[in-house]
Amino acid sequence: MIPSRNHVVGCLLSICLLVFLVSCRNTKTPEEYWKVLGVDEKHHFTLVHIDQPRNEQTTYVLECSYYKWGERESVKGEDQCAINIGQVIVPHIDANHPNEWVDVDAQNDWVTITMGSGGDRVMQGFKVLSARLQPMK
Repeated sequence: MIPSRNHVVGCLLSICLLVFLVSCRNTKTPEEYWKVLGVDEKHHFTLVHIDQPRNEQTTYVLECSYYKWGERESVKGEDQCAINIGQVIVPHIDANHPNEWVDVDAQNDWVTITMGSGGDRVMQGFKVLSARLQPMK
């Protein structure tokens, strides 16, 4: 049996509507996140911290101090950290999903980024070279 033209058109419209609804799902921007803006020839990273509840953004210039993976020895040096230009780091701490753990701790002249847990946990420590706080644009 060959489907009628109306049946085919109806199926196609249903598929188009489904694709439209899936593509329009809520992709809410997180209230707090960090974005890697760049790195220079001296391995200084520029990151921006967006804090929407406080309506603030802070631009940091950081120098890598160490990289530590799981229980292995820390590797020290300016060129050891592994963050990528354009990378967005969204803090996420959930005891039920420790492998998805992401934390950014900014204290005075130090920023530590921790991702994962246990043997797969990666910690990266950065010395703050400069920080500029400003209202969000």
